[in-house]
Amino acid sequence: MKGKITKKTFSNIELNDNDTIGKKIDVIKKSLHSISFGYDAEYIVRHVIKSGEDNGGAYTDLARIYEHITNAGLIETIDERYRGMVRELYRKLLKENNCKTELEKALVEITVNSYVRILDGSRRINNEFNAGTISLNRTAYIAQISKLKDRSHRQMIQSIQTLNSLKNVTTKITINADTAFIANNQQLNNTNEINDAK
Repeated sequence: MKGKITKKTFSNIELNDNDTIGKKIDVIKKSLHSISFGYDAEYIVRHVIKSGEDNGGAYTDLARIYEHITNAGLIETIDERYRGMVRELYRKLLKENNCKTELEKALVEITVNSYVRILDGSRRINNEFNAGTISLNRTAYIAQISKLKDRSHRQMIQSIQTLNSLKNVTTKITINADTAFIANNQQLNNTNEINDAK
């Protein structure tokens, strides 16, 4: 089936009248994820972005729904020269950080977007310096691009740190004692239980 959702699309859904509303919604969601539209997500994004044809918004809506797969929103914010690199970098960072949740995937998108803005800003500044003459307008433009690069760099670092903190949850332990020796692979025993037993 290509592109249209009809009543027949949902013929494989088996809803039990005794199921709760939440259970029924889960069954419908699973079925929606298994529907084949005849196009993979990457084809949809490429077609919509390059041709500008949208078939009434259906492909764009589908690409937006599956942002974590298609990166449609991310791709639209980036200059064409970086689009191939963005998809590859996004996939590698997902794999490298073992991202499973939508939040982790969103943080990777923010990281990639910031990285590309840094690269693009560097390219723009380099072009201005290679132009030969520096005017007041060019100086102001370079200053604005430099601010954009700094902002993008801070955003990239912050999203990386947030992703790392999500992945590496630390436990805070407070020990009130006169003498405490903490080393790797040591066990903490509750001495109150030992003293109570005496």
